[in-house]
Amino acid sequence: MKRRLPAARRIFANSGYTKEVFLQRYPACRGLVVKVGVGVASRFFDRPISRTERSNPVRFLTVCRLSEPRKNVDIVLRAIASLKSEFAFTYTIVGEGTLRPQLQALADQLNVADIVNFVGKASDGELISYYHDSDLFVLPSSVLRTSFEGFGIVYLEANACGVPTLAARVGGAAEAVDDGVSGFFVEKPDVDSVRLCLRAFLTGEQKFNAERCRQFAEQFNWAQIVDKFERAYEAELEVR
Repeated sequence: MKRRLPAARRIFANSGYTKEVFLQRYPACRGLVVKVGVGVASRFFDRPISRTERSNPVRFLTVCRLSEPRKNVDIVLRAIASLKSEFAFTYTIVGEGTLRPQLQALADQLNVADIVNFVGKASDGELISYYHDSDLFVLPSSVLRTSFEGFGIVYLEANACGVPTLAARVGGAAEAVDDGVSGFFVEKPDVDSVRLCLRAFLTGEQKFNAERCRQFAEQFNWAQIVDKFERAYEAELEVR
């Protein structure tokens, strides 16, 4: 890889964070890498935003593979356990993986199994319905040396459905959320930080506009991403 990659004319990255991580590993490629981003599939914009008011009880949602500890679903479970006695809410987890039995056992141990729903894999249509039926998308992922959020398309999928997001301000996820507009951040993905942010949302201290969430996601449509690719190709052809 170190020998062959510098021979490329252009290398495309899905985020500024991924670009920098890549260049740290392959410094000889500096000057070749172009950040183009990723696009949100049009199907996530097809359905009108179903509501602008929060549900009662509030509905939290996570969509991720349940095979990576860095997704921090366990941290979210511990955070909601500390809020259950004060607020009415539910927590739906879409995804499958080897950690699911462990996480379900944790939900039982924390006495939140009655408000937590592990639904497993979902079809595209089901996933869109889960987004539309939620009030806040929650995924405070960590960055590990060998694993991180290169960008975080799920945050934008939620936004496209009018749903704000809660992420950790690390990795590529920091570029997938417009703080205060499409969602907000925990500075550190730990139980106390997540609990404080969820509390702020539950009390109404943190409020978001569904249309503004969708407008943020619209900046990441595939037509604009393709334009970036085309400009990079055209620039290379002009050089040649």
